[in-house]
Amino acid sequence: MDSRLTLLIVFLFAGLLLAGVSVPMIMRIIPPNPFYGFRLPKTMNNPEIWYEINAYSGRWLFAAGLLEALSAAALYVLFPGFGKDAYSLAQSAVMVILLSVAMIASFNRLRDM
Repeated sequence: MDSRLTLLIVFLFAGLLLAGVSVPMIMRIIPPNPFYGFRLPKTMNNPEIWYEINAYSGRWLFAAGLLEALSAAALYVLFPGFGKDAYSLAQSAVMVILLSVAMIASFNRLRDM
């Protein structure tokens, strides 16, 4: 299998996995716990804040995951001349940017709660 195709599969899977694990957060079905969710003292000590910020950040993560998968496919198709290193670097940059935006938005929302 072509190494670029392998990278496409990895990035598609990563984006879809991120979107998938955000769904229980959006649905507010994950109670405060030490393993999964937006875990800070402010959220762990107040279930109302926990569910609200996890739903909010879950929506951001869901969007980031879908955009990650979409960009993986788009870069693969639109830039066939990209080698595996350039493709991997570009897609990793997209992932870092998307997750950074989601994190900043979530912390800003938590600050306002």
